[in-house]
Amino acid sequence: MQRGIKRAVAFAAAVLAAAFLCGCTRLADVNLRLVVHAVGVDIIDDGIWRASYQVFNAQPAQEGGPVDATDQNVVTIVTYGRSLYETQKSLELQTGKEVLTGDVELIVLGRGFTPTQECIGEDISGVLSYFWNNYDIYMGVNVVFSEGDAADIVSAELEHGTAAAELLNRMILSAQEYTRTVPTRLIEASNHLSDECSGFIVPMMSAYSTSVPEGLDGADIYDKYIAVTASVLVSGGVPVKILAPQQSQGVSILSGRADKLSYELMCDGKRVSAEIDVKKIERKISLSEASDAESEKMLVPVLDVTLHGKVKLKDYPDGYDENAVIAAAEQMIKDVCSQGREAVSAYPCDALGILRMLKRYQNEFYNRSSGEYESLLGRAAVNIEVELDITE
Repeated sequence: MQRGIKRAVAFAAAVLAAAFLCGCTRLADVNLRLVVHAVGVDIIDDGIWRASYQVFNAQPAQEGGPVDATDQNVVTIVTYGRSLYETQKSLELQTGKEVLTGDVELIVLGRGFTPTQECIGEDISGVLSYFWNNYDIYMGVNVVFSEGDAADIVSAELEHGTAAAELLNRMILSAQEYTRTVPTRLIEASNHLSDECSGFIVPMMSAYSTSVPEGLDGADIYDKYIAVTASVLVSGGVPVKILAPQQSQGVSILSGRADKLSYELMCDGKRVSAEIDVKKIERKISLSEASDAESEKMLVPVLDVTLHGKVKLKDYPDGYDENAVIAAAEQMIKDVCSQGREAVSAYPCDALGILRMLKRYQNEFYNRSSGEYESLLGRAAVNIEVELDITE
């Protein structure tokens, strides 16, 4: 009896395994599919969207054999439409291939979305909702703005061909390492945009060719430029301001997301290059009594931030004084924090996470302030303390 049961179980397992293997080993012709790695979106006219799809172009070697991943296999295809859905359908119609978006690694928002000196950008909630409602797309994909057209980033040509999405993401990580910006993933943007008075910063990339100095052979120098150059402040879903790296750094520190800082310091008239490893950032929220113009008592939130770090000296040709270096570094950090605070305080947004901390640690006060969050943020105070040591 037991032997019969074992045989039945073994037979059922074999049938399931065979069915599973048959399903998994179904061959797919890569020439009939477009694997998308990055998507750039520009608004080029009233209601007209331009989508730039960076795709893997499965071209076999000229003499047969396997695909060579270094042989210009990344290309950019541009389509137009009145919605992202329409641009993707246009891509399928133009190529005759099935578009696969499960490998998307980067979303670039360009013309129309990036703010300029003349105007703010378009609300990004709609365009990003298309991606986070697409269940094929990984919610951890990076989102960036482009200084110019998104197409310029997605199709940027470097010495080895098109800058693939993986390389562009590495540039974002490098900027994050030195706290020049705060990377934003699709899931994070979704969470921020659901908050009251949502506010956050997003990396901004630039891509262009630099001029070659007279007398130098252009082939001997690297004359292409593509990197994270700044950040964009998003307030209530609307890109409102481009932040310089110092401002982005200040926001990063005050929001507790700093990693490493790099400064050129002047200490007693001498130049010192210093790198600061941020060991810990403590953030505390409290309530303090304050008086308005009519002398009415009110409670205002106070955000206290303390940064602990180690200073590593990288270049000090004229020698240095340890106390002078620490003092200069601490003052520099306070200056960039002041710049970051000033940059975001002009907008009714929670870029420093003050409301989120109130909701967690001062929930009763947070609930009493419902409907007055913008005014509350405008009255909030921020204090920064810096504690540094020099490492040998």
